[in-house]
Amino acid sequence: MELAERHGGAVQTMVAFAHNGFVRHWGAPLEHTVEPLLREYRDGLLVGRGGYAHSAGTFAVLHAFLANRPLDEVRRLAVRMRTELDQLGERAFVQRLDIVLQAVADLADGLADGAPLDGEHFSTSKWLAAKARKGELALIVHTLRAHVALAYGRWGDAAAAVNDAAPMARMAPGEAIVGIHQFQLAMLDALGEMKGGRRARRAQRLLRRAAEANPHDMAHRQLLADGRAGAEAASELAQRHHQLADLAVARRLIGDTEGARSALRAWGALGAARTVSNGT
Repeated sequence: MELAERHGGAVQTMVAFAHNGFVRHWGAPLEHTVEPLLREYRDGLLVGRGGYAHSAGTFAVLHAFLANRPLDEVRRLAVRMRTELDQLGERAFVQRLDIVLQAVADLADGLADGAPLDGEHFSTSKWLAAKARKGELALIVHTLRAHVALAYGRWGDAAAAVNDAAPMARMAPGEAIVGIHQFQLAMLDALGEMKGGRRARRAQRLLRRAAEANPHDMAHRQLLADGRAGAEAASELAQRHHQLADLAVARRLIGDTEGARSALRAWGALGAARTVSNGT
């Protein structure tokens, strides 16, 4: 990064994207990557530099969502960037923003009778029907499906999405979504919602290493990977670090419906909050 900053230009953008997209979040809070990625995106717009600059922008939106920024803020950021990239004809990058926008809409506005990540902005069912999907984008789609399902307490839907994501987990080069997937896999295995086998054991090992390096984002997830046994301690850590999505999951697991509802409301997930009731 020091060499790249002295060089400037496209080299700096490439290195900043690689560092903040694939490396930094393993040792520091994911939130710390958002503004550097946005800066490279905005600088790229000013000078007409696409490529890594546009990638940095879409990663910034995804990271803002996963770092529990208020959902209204994430939506505004994604809509603005989508307009800019759509005007440039960057359809592939626009699609990445649509995926996040659908996740935000699911959480903020509600699912009705639909499935997670299958709505107006992005339809997983149509996307999967078009052709076989592999690679890191498929990992993102399925992991966000699970993320939304967990916020709603739909453990079975989350487990199905994690199963769909599992074959792609090693194809993403260090992205933050990998850690989220491994957490989901380990936790749902502990809850008995899926049989993770060797994958779950590997996920547990990865979570332990990640929690040591980045306790802000991962320590409570390591506890949640013990299932209901670790939920109380996980809840305390998640609350301390303002990790609202995982806090809601932890409160559900210990039977605190009002605590789960409060966490979801604070995040802006009003649609999910409306579904929390006694016994859910």
